[in-house]
Amino acid sequence: MDRIKALAACGVGMSISQMSQKVKAAATARNIQIDIRTLSIDQMRLADYAGYDVIILGPHVKYQMPKIREAASAHGVQVIVLEPSEYAMFDGDKVLDKILAVLGKERDRSDE
Repeated sequence: MDRIKALAACGVGMSISQMSQKVKAAATARNIQIDIRTLSIDQMRLADYAGYDVIILGPHVKYQMPKIREAASAHGVQVIVLEPSEYAMFDGDKVLDKILAVLGKERDRSDE
């Protein structure tokens, strides 16, 4: 699997940064390469999504998903919103599974 490139955002970017560290640790344990750039939701709205595979949003910024998804779709970038339980527990394995699932679905569609 190629290196996964992700953008991740929450309100100010602090808790998503902690979550990103857990996801990176889970990926390392599975020999998966992932780069995660963390941003505040304000920075995310202004970001260039080109070259990324997935955008990860904390549950408390879910309300921004429609606008971000619209902008990301122009670059073929998937958007996921974390569940409150995944986020509260900093469950890096579950979040990594979610990332892999959404990217797998995208790859399946591109193979058709």
